[in-house]
This record gives sequence, C-alpha cells and structure tokens, in this order.
Amino acid sequence: MLASGDPIDEAIHSAILNDVEYWRIADRLIGIFRGPVAPALIGQIRQIIGYRNWVAHGRATVDPPDGNVAPQFAYDELTRFLLASRIIGSDSLI
Repeated sequence: MLASGDPIDEAIHSAILNDVEYWRIADRLIGIFRGPVAPALIGQIRQIIGYRNWVAHGRATVDPPDGNVAPQFAYDELTRFLLASRIIGSDSLI
C-alpha cells in the first residue's frame, strides 16, 4: 500500500497491522456477517473454527470444544456460510 500522506490514514493503517495478529476470526464473523447470515449458521461456523483450532494446536486441552466436527459436515456448513455471505456464488460450486 502506498503512503497516503494523511496522518489519520497512516495511523489507522498502522493500528490495523499491529492488531490483526490478535484478531479472532470467529468473533469477527459475528460483526461482519450478522445481517446476511443466520445466527445459527454463524454459531455452527464458530464451532467448526473452535474444533479446527483444537486439532491444529495438538489437542492441547483434555476436552475438545463442543461437538466433533466431521469433515463433510464442516465442508457443507462452510459452503453454506460462503454462499449466504455472498463471498462465493452458486456458480462457483462444482
């Protein structure tokens, strides 16, 4: 990104770059897609992300997060989310 020369723009850009490392994607989903995506689907996506994180980090806790997420279920729910949020269109599906 080219510098705009505007101190406010540059301060915002710097703050985003410094904070992005600590963002929790599941929390961001609620704020960004609250309108077009049903709350139940957002809840499902949060559970999938939680389960993915648990697996990816070596199952560090004794108890897994709510629900065991089967790969096909995760794929189906994530696809529903992408369609509902209009990140992808139905023509993107094979």
